[in-house]
Amino acid sequence: MRILICDDEQQYLDILSAHVSEYMRNRYIDAAITATTSPRDVLQAGQSFDLAFLDIQMNGINGIETAQRLRAWNKWVALIYITSYDSYIQ
Repeated sequence: MRILICDDEQQYLDILSAHVSEYMRNRYIDAAITATTSPRDVLQAGQSFDLAFLDIQMNGINGIETAQRLRAWNKWVALIYITSYDSYIQ
C-alpha cells in the first residue's frame, strides 16, 4: 500500500506519520509511507498513492487541489482530510 501524508506543519506531519506507521505495522500491512510538507514536490514527482492524508490549508497548493491532482493519477485513491481549523469541521 502506498500512503501519502502531507501537512505543511512538521510537528503534525511527524505525529501523524508515527501513528499511521504504527497502525500498519501492528496489522502486518506492508506500507510505503511518503511524508512531506510540500504538496508541490509530490505533484511534481507524479507518484500514485492508494491512501492520502492531506492537510486542507497549506501554503501554495491546498489539500483540495492536491487531492484533485492525485485523483487524476489514481481515481481510487482514498482521501482523508486533516485540519486544525474549526471552520472546516462539520
